[in-house]
Amino acid sequence: MISYYSDLKPRSNKFNLILLIVYALLLLTFCSQMSPLYPINDWDDVNLYFNIGKCLTKGHTLYTETFDQKGPVIFFIYALGYLISNTSFFGVFLLEFIAWLIIILSIYNAAKLFLDEEFAFLSSLIFPIFTLTYTANGGSAEEFVLAFIALSSYLFLRYFSQLKIGEHNPWWMFIHGIMCSLAFFTKVNLVLLWFFPLIAVFILIIFSHKYKNLFFNIIAFLSGVALIACPILLYLYKNNALDDAYNTYIVLNSKYANIQSVQGVLTTLSARLYSLARYNLTFFALSFIGVFIFPLALIPKKIAKLAFILCGISLYVSISMGLTFHHYYLLPFSIFCGFGLIAICAYVKKYVSIKCVKQISILSLIILLMVGIKEKNLFNVGGEILIRQAKPNNLAYRFGKIIEKENNPTLLNLGFGYGNSIFTVYNIMPNTKYFITPNIPYDMFPDMRNQQEKDIENKKTQFVILTNFSVNYDFFKDLPAFKTNYTLIDTYISDIAINKIFYTYYLYKRND
Repeated sequence: MISYYSDLKPRSNKFNLILLIVYALLLLTFCSQMSPLYPINDWDDVNLYFNIGKCLTKGHTLYTETFDQKGPVIFFIYALGYLISNTSFFGVFLLEFIAWLIIILSIYNAAKLFLDEEFAFLSSLIFPIFTLTYTANGGSAEEFVLAFIALSSYLFLRYFSQLKIGEHNPWWMFIHGIMCSLAFFTKVNLVLLWFFPLIAVFILIIFSHKYKNLFFNIIAFLSGVALIACPILLYLYKNNALDDAYNTYIVLNSKYANIQSVQGVLTTLSARLYSLARYNLTFFALSFIGVFIFPLALIPKKIAKLAFILCGISLYVSISMGLTFHHYYLLPFSIFCGFGLIAICAYVKKYVSIKCVKQISILSLIILLMVGIKEKNLFNVGGEILIRQAKPNNLAYRFGKIIEKENNPTLLNLGFGYGNSIFTVYNIMPNTKYFITPNIPYDMFPDMRNQQEKDIENKKTQFVILTNFSVNYDFFKDLPAFKTNYTLIDTYISDIAINKIFYTYYLYKRND
């Protein structure tokens, strides 16, 4: 067992801090399509968030006048990004950079609780490389939740790594409350990360007979939660949106997750664990070490060890138990890859010493940046530099050039895909609640299709995009009101196919 623990606050190395800031900026610049290096991020999710954020800045009410099933925090983040830059993702990119800075510096400071400066720095450089597979095009809700998780994880470790655990700093607990509340109002299932570590903190305070400190910590945590929750709930209450918010964010998400029986959940979890081990063995191994070996080897108190193990298991289960699953859902779980790296470095440092520290640090940064760029490989997918010049037939360019000729055009996307980016690139203001169609079946949430049918009957939007793989494609292509009120003016066939059937997008214009 490794027996090196630190009771001291990690001291900052300004040179390494500067390198980490530069590293985070360069890595995101090349490996996130939110970056100004890429003139478009055509990922449907982020364009949905951005345009709902746009609606919020124009006074539209979340959940009643504009729709998605995600929590409100991600839309407020994108609303702030829109205020910084309203025709590109540059504003969101700046916020994404802040999030990744928090993530990398949290891993760095957590590593310094157990490692020498050089190995801690190396751990924080390596960690983002193992997350790139799960960041998709950049800007996901999971990225921002990972920042909340990383900061809280560092503070938990700061307390648990002490040999003599006694009073807990209420200010740290206040931050935990803020981070927990932010996570709850972004993706509710991810809040499980806080449950077991918080219980462990409170039990350890009780064992130390610091009852006054326990009271202050409970108040501090609740205050942190309230700091985020109260303004959000007040906003929803003042706009008569509490019921819609609950039915959308809680009820609809529980249906969308499609939780099965206990046997079904165990089967799904086993299959996903096997798939992870088979297709991303490094991530699997690091996260396994992070969940089990790291706490057993490096955290002194048994109750804290158990809390971290249960924390990792519960987080994985909460992410992977539903039938609805996308690969980027695992991004918040990657924090345990960071813990795994720390455990490995704690072992390696007993046998290896790093000399020529500054030179090695700079060389490591350059090498790992190149590895990250190669791993992400964004230059070979839909976000090439100067995409509008390189690909004049890109969907956003092709349909957008038609739409932008109109004065204050309005648009309804009856699918969920590349068409979402047209709202962003051409700064089109949504004028309907369901202006974009998430992949939610009709029997799960009939309100969306029913309202879109009414919008088509009332000729609410000037343009409509329909996709052959959209959830309601057959219904709308045969809808009499659609055939009467709109005329097909352009068709775009993408290079993506399922069973040799290519994704095809149809642009319709209203018959005025």
